[in-house]
Amino acid sequence: VEQPFSGTSVEVELTTDVTSTLYDLMNAGYEPHFALVYGDVTKQLIELGRLLKLETNVFI
Repeated sequence: VEQPFSGTSVEVELTTDVTSTLYDLMNAGYEPHFALVYGDVTKQLIELGRLLKLETNVFI
């Protein structure tokens, strides 16, 4: 039974090839979830990953 979509959808634009980026994400095991933020917080997230000793991958 098809379930109705009850989430929030957004469109994003990547500076990289979307097909290869999608395959990279799926092959790495990433879940299709995301956070939407206003502004560039890349450096802060990389630093948070470093502090928490988490591998951090950046897809722009």
